Amino acid sequence: MGAALYMVAGARGPSKWNKRGSSVVFEAGFVARSASQFGKKFDSELNHLSMAISIGRRSLQSEEPIRSFFCGCFLGFRLVIWSPRGFVMSKISYRDAGVDVEAGDQLVDWLIDSDENASSSGQKNPNHQPRKDQVVSGIGGFAAVFRAQFSHMKKPCLVASTDGIGTKILLASQVGRYREVAQDLVAMCVNDLVCSGAEPLFFLDYYATSKLDPKAAKEFLSGVRDACNSVNCALIGGETAEMPGVYKPGDFDAAGFSVGVVDEPEMLGPSRVSVGDQVIGVSSSGFHSNGFSLLRRVFESDLADWTDRLLVPTALYVNLVLELKKAGMVKAVAHITGGGMENLPRVLPKGTEVKLVDWAWPEPFIEVQERAKLSREEMLKTLNCGVGLAIVCSAKDVASVETAIKASGHLAIPLGRVDASGSPGAAPQVVY
Repeated sequence: MGAALYMVAGARGPSKWNKRGSSVVFEAGFVARSASQFGKKFDSELNHLSMAISIGRRSLQSEEPIRSFFCGCFLGFRLVIWSPRGFVMSKISYRDAGVDVEAGDQLVDWLIDSDENASSSGQKNPNHQPRKDQVVSGIGGFAAVFRAQFSHMKKPCLVASTDGIGTKILLASQVGRYREVAQDLVAMCVNDLVCSGAEPLFFLDYYATSKLDPKAAKEFLSGVRDACNSVNCALIGGETAEMPGVYKPGDFDAAGFSVGVVDEPEMLGPSRVSVGDQVIGVSSSGFHSNGFSLLRRVFESDLADWTDRLLVPTALYVNLVLELKKAGMVKAVAHITGGGMENLPRVLPKGTEVKLVDWAWPEPFIEVQERAKLSREEMLKTLNCGVGLAIVCSAKDVASVETAIKASGHLAIPLGRVDASGSPGAAPQVVY
């Protein structure tokens, strides 16, 4: 075993040929096969380089005696350990490279402990994990195990969905607020899931960042867990990744994955919809988690004034839809996300259309339209414009559906009627 040292030394200052500065550089190197030999050669070469620096300084200063703004020196080293197999760099740990495995493990322990403490207390706690009797193995293992118990269903079908937060996450990073977008993540997944009539079973999250900030991660995961709990969905596992170089300091991203179950004969969708059915909108809580590439531009000049309204989390519609489904009052459901009302044809049968009626948009959407100078149709194809969910029901059930929507804390907004489009095989559409 031995060692090799490569040294670079020099002087730097302005010159008459280069006003930005010039350099005189000297290099030296040696190989030592013992500690004593290394020390002697190091001292010798260091003395030589120190002398060279002094000479270099005088040389640079003499080039520009009138304008000698600065003259400095530098000395650098690279130590290489040698073995019979070749040269290798000095030790660099995973933490030195930017990944703190211990911090990640502590975050997992915190999540497990907070669940166990809530469960052992015997009290109804927002941290209590739903469907605990079905979670065989959850957070902390290599994979989560969930016991499938669907004896009450004739043809149980698993339903899966995945989504993210979109560029709204940049605003959350900028202002250091994470709980709101955590609910966005859950809502974007489970709201999609319930459109088929499925009840959510469990959820997994993926959280990636440049460097793990335990406080921010705990705030985010607490928000994810609370949102899951509110719709009886178990937070069963996830992944936390530190990726320095992929993300800028302070940035993070997240993805969600949800799985639910529905009895096939009771699935919601286009096959249940008929001409003459009514479409009732359920009010949104705000912009939800779509259109933020546009919104960040629109509110760029006075973002601080709009931050609170922009960060209002996506409403969770699961409990409302499942209640309406249980009562037999819903045929199809459309989650109004990216693309606005263009999501509605996804739950309509071929040969049909819905002519949208006008409704009063919330003030923030009017502000966006005025600033961006978008037409009514462009707005409706971009943002939710105050409607986060569209429910298709029979005309006879409209009053009951509207009552249930209002009882859930939302506004019921009539959107139109399902009509024949004139061509039986034509793709369903929305008429603006």
